[in-house]
Amino acid sequence: MNEKVGNYTRILNSDNAPKFMRDNISKDDVGRCIDFCSTAAGHGYIFSNVQDYVRDAQVFNVLNEKFINKGMFSSPEKAKEYYSLIKDLHGENSPQMIRLNNMLQGDGAGEVDAMRSINGSLKGLLYKADFAKDGERILSNTPGIDLEIKSRITGEIVDRVQVKSPYTGGNITKTVDDLVKNKHFTDNDIIAGPKELIDKVKARGLPNKTIEVGTIADNKTSLEDLKNKISSGEASAAVFTNQVFAQMAQGAVIGAAVQVTLSGVANYIAYRKGEITGKEAFKKTGKDGARGAVTGGAIAGLYLVFPPGAIGLGIGIVVGMQVRRVVDIAFGKGAYLDSLNSIGAMTSATKEVAKGVFVMEHALNMQRQSIITTEHLLGEYIEERDIHQNDFDRLKSSSLFK
Repeated sequence: MNEKVGNYTRILNSDNAPKFMRDNISKDDVGRCIDFCSTAAGHGYIFSNVQDYVRDAQVFNVLNEKFINKGMFSSPEKAKEYYSLIKDLHGENSPQMIRLNNMLQGDGAGEVDAMRSINGSLKGLLYKADFAKDGERILSNTPGIDLEIKSRITGEIVDRVQVKSPYTGGNITKTVDDLVKNKHFTDNDIIAGPKELIDKVKARGLPNKTIEVGTIADNKTSLEDLKNKISSGEASAAVFTNQVFAQMAQGAVIGAAVQVTLSGVANYIAYRKGEITGKEAFKKTGKDGARGAVTGGAIAGLYLVFPPGAIGLGIGIVVGMQVRRVVDIAFGKGAYLDSLNSIGAMTSATKEVAKGVFVMEHALNMQRQSIITTEHLLGEYIEERDIHQNDFDRLKSSSLFK
């Protein structure tokens, strides 16, 4: 984080927040700040979702190519069946499940993430990372090589990459030891892996170039997400255009709610003061705001507003209580609502509240109908009970019980 932005965030979290806001933002600028932060967060959320969708499809495609003879990743149905079989027969902590985990994160996600990291860097303008292949097919176990880096101009292989992607912290030392002991490993190989592993490589004094790809915690989250996709039948190796568009253009429905935070306000202030660029502020605000996104049914319990920039994204905005409180203290009670009104967000918010009331009314009607049906059934059960009770009473008074 930019040092000044970090300092601004700390001030906005302190008792000096109202004065700091008055000194750096006019009352009229509050609405523009909320619009800027919410739009950035909306873009951040959608970009993240599209990237995650395409990345996961790449992972399953790689796994399918590597293990095509076994066929367990040839379709979402096959992957789900394979995972369920291991889970039901052997359990989550079994050696069989550990092998699957290593396959998903080690053979799949870790290598895809390393490749995307290289190709998405400045180096990727001149060089391209790709999997080691036998012709067109990705190999599942090439000694000493996971990725090859080739010149985009000549096609010549300029580097070879060993990727290690542990998802627990307990085996990093052994992972590095095994890597060094491998007879195919050389000082010229690039080592790619999470921060903790790269730190261990550097501490060992190895001369190899390194590429840091996330953290062990990121790898653990990645593995859990992939397994959730498999178990829900969504482990598709194909990228479907309509699904990408569904992730990008959620304008027809409210698909998520992102946050306007004090950190976002701090970035906006730094941008207005010329201390960071608009692009930097937009990117950082988007990342922070999207991080706390909520989706699905959880949205129903939130009070959402829809600034103009976010409406086209189909993204609702949750303005944090701290932001609302600071604005009202800095500029007077009601200033926060005034700022929403100034950017045309209140009309949309009112419509959504009205929509929520309609849904509530519909739910109550359904509940009322359910109660009526239950009462009717209960009445029938009481009648049935009375008939059987009379029959039983007659039976008890008969000669059979004497």
